[in-house]
Amino acid sequence: MKGKQGLEKDPFYAAKPPVLDIKVLMEIPTFRDSCIAQQVRRKGRYERTAEEHQWVSSIDCKLNPFLYNQSFKPLSEYDLGLHQNDIIQLLSLPTTLQLAFGHINTLQEFRAYLLLSKFYIVENKCDFQKKSLVSIEIGLLTIDVNSVGRSLASLNDVQRLFQDWVAMTNQNGSKCKKPRSSPKSESREEIVISDLEDLKDVCIQTKVHAKIFLAVRDLVSLTNVLSFRAESFKTYCHNFCIENSMLTKKLGTLTISIVFQGAFVGNEYAPGKISGYLIKASDNTGNKHIGTCLPSLQVLNTTNNLGRLVIEYEPETAIDDGNYKLFISTFSECTYNISISGKMMYETEAYLVNELHSFVIQRNRARDLASTLHIIMLDVRIFEKKVSLITELCIQTEHSEGMAKRKLEAEEFQLDHDDSVHYDSQIYSLKVR
Repeated sequence: MKGKQGLEKDPFYAAKPPVLDIKVLMEIPTFRDSCIAQQVRRKGRYERTAEEHQWVSSIDCKLNPFLYNQSFKPLSEYDLGLHQNDIIQLLSLPTTLQLAFGHINTLQEFRAYLLLSKFYIVENKCDFQKKSLVSIEIGLLTIDVNSVGRSLASLNDVQRLFQDWVAMTNQNGSKCKKPRSSPKSESREEIVISDLEDLKDVCIQTKVHAKIFLAVRDLVSLTNVLSFRAESFKTYCHNFCIENSMLTKKLGTLTISIVFQGAFVGNEYAPGKISGYLIKASDNTGNKHIGTCLPSLQVLNTTNNLGRLVIEYEPETAIDDGNYKLFISTFSECTYNISISGKMMYETEAYLVNELHSFVIQRNRARDLASTLHIIMLDVRIFEKKVSLITELCIQTEHSEGMAKRKLEAEEFQLDHDDSVHYDSQIYSLKVR
């Protein structure tokens, strides 16, 4: 064994490996350690990360028990609860996640599969595509890139709007001149940049002879397939055509999201299980699988969550024209939705012209809003003056009301006093008689 002398000095190494079951041993695929597996084994217990502890305690000590002595005890908090046969089956799955996804049942198996892919290199993977699944062709969908993404303005529109704006602002300027550009040719080299600041790093000769595209980060929806009901153990081929021959804008990336759910069998829910892969239907590529499948975007179908399989295809330049095939293999009865989206990229000259077009429109709109705001501010000032006058009138009214009340009270008091004196005089005159 490679590196055996170094492992003999390790306290977790056992010189006499235990005898494995011959039947299980025959089913173990041929695999070898990756470059980091040996390093992780040599680390101390307190030097390993949580991921490394999980690999050692739940996988490696079960696949390679002869590398650990009898005093080694796996950490129970990192154990995924899988047996050796379960790990061997996961080790036999395809290296490509989108192909293996339909054969993974639980979150623990999904985590173990990712650890196996990271710490081991399997040399005799099974070809799961040779299994006889009934193939069903689905109708062709056409994706016209010209109809998606933002609409680019023509230079004539920009000139007209800009001249109108200059006339409105009473500025006597010269007419806008059309920017000089190199002749457009489909054979020109295409360069993709992620930000306009990257133009500083492009040499002048490249700017003249190449076609520079700016990649936009926003996702644009291309097409959807809703509520497709699939039977178990069948492969469905969804065909779609991408027309990506525009000179000023192109489709830069492709994202295919498949959201699926299982079905009820009697009173029990059977989670959906699917695998999928994307190919370009062309003789040049030989039907080679394209696209990647990031583990962080994938979700297994459970009783609480819908399943999700996401395939992302991001070539160096733009998505090629042509027919594409999306194969979805189902291993249980399920229903799935397909959402195809992508990120657009625009030729820098057309993009800047469009930005100028948007700037002129927004500038005119800002001017109109400024006039409207001035009128509103005059109305506000008039309203404030009215409020001030009404406030003063209210104060004067309250003051006059107070004076009137006090005068009325004084008059009432005087009237009561006069009545009292008159009454007393009458009583006195009666007594005298």
